[in-house]
Amino acid sequence: MLPQQSTLAWSIIISVLHVVAIVSTTFRLCHRLYKRQMWYDDYVVIVPLAFDCVYFVMFWKALTSKDYLRYRNNVHFFTSFMFGFVVNAIVLWFSRISLALSLARIFPRGHIARRFSLCIAVLCFVFFGTTVGLTIGLCQSSGRPWYRIDPHNCKKGPKGIPINGLVGVLADILADTVLFLAPLFVLRRVKLPARERRMILAAFSGSVLTLLAAVVFGVFWYCRVKFGSPAGKVVLRLVVAHIETTVAMIVCNLLLITMFLYRIFRRIHSVDSAPKHTPLAAHAVANPAPPPVPLLPLPSDSSNNTNTSHDSGDATSVSRTGTGTGTGTEGAIEDPKRIVCVPSEGDSGSMLISRSSVLTPIVLTQLDTAGMEWDMLDAPMTEPERSSALTLALELVPGCTTEEERGVDVDVDVDVVGKTKMQEEYESVGDSKGEVER
Repeated sequence: MLPQQSTLAWSIIISVLHVVAIVSTTFRLCHRLYKRQMWYDDYVVIVPLAFDCVYFVMFWKALTSKDYLRYRNNVHFFTSFMFGFVVNAIVLWFSRISLALSLARIFPRGHIARRFSLCIAVLCFVFFGTTVGLTIGLCQSSGRPWYRIDPHNCKKGPKGIPINGLVGVLADILADTVLFLAPLFVLRRVKLPARERRMILAAFSGSVLTLLAAVVFGVFWYCRVKFGSPAGKVVLRLVVAHIETTVAMIVCNLLLITMFLYRIFRRIHSVDSAPKHTPLAAHAVANPAPPPVPLLPLPSDSSNNTNTSHDSGDATSVSRTGTGTGTGTEGAIEDPKRIVCVPSEGDSGSMLISRSSVLTPIVLTQLDTAGMEWDMLDAPMTEPERSSALTLALELVPGCTTEEERGVDVDVDVDVVGKTKMQEEYESVGDSKGEVER
């Protein structure tokens, strides 16, 4: 038998959890707005943020008015069982949807891990509709308004467990298990430094806390546990419901907060461990120049003609050049901010793509938008990182491949930005592709 429950102690604990959940979500939205990295997961998390504020007020209203002790005779809509259940479900399931979308945004379009994460988000939405629909359908009493539903009158299954409660608990456990295991599966397809990989896995592994909260919720609501007094039983049921929702909200913000604190720690550590220099030398150490891109010879061609197309109204600048004349020195590129690719059509020319339009949006693994900026990587870029950047660059630039048999080398100096910006600029490049002279 459980001891007598202290309403004051539980109210303080629940209040702290709600405040942490609301503050962390607000910080996440402000950070993403400031960085201009808002995506679908950020828009979705606005829903649980708004409803959790309502849920927090409902908690204190129920405690002060003692409405949580009665269902059948409760005439207040705001503190009714059904309204609280719907608000609880919205906060809980939309937090899970936001977490699944946070995992999806790491990967580029068309990636199998991205599609898998989006399927998890859709699955969570289906579970949300199923649990709410079953509760309304199986607990509705004739002649009573929906907000005066008594949960004890719900249709019961084996061993007297309500069918809607059993389905809800199973859906909670299944969703949290998938969200816990999904990062282990999808991050196997991404090459990351071991330190960053551990950080991301640790952040997403916070779903195990929601899983534990779901198990505790099922035990206290639907298992035969001796609570001591009826009032203590109702208090514990109310408390575990609020714990589950607040933990789900905190977990969905955990990735961004973890990466934000990690960047601050890295910057402080790099400043403390840096040797003493003059102000000019210290600035050079803190802001090292990127390694220069070597001058690359263009493929040989019998034609010495140069055809150039510029669009002055757009940031995109694509030039098709033969080998007879270059931008200054024959057979070489003077501008180190350009990348040379061989078109997949197999013609003899080469494609010069300006850094401002194509190279700037390239990221190494699309992880900036998940809260981690790649300025934490030590400069200059290591050879494996440069190789990964080059591989991604060749995937993003339409119609470009490398052909070693033709003696064409490709190198790239990558600026790292967020994926959302990359997609917008890359799509604008694709839309204007038809205007480029081939």
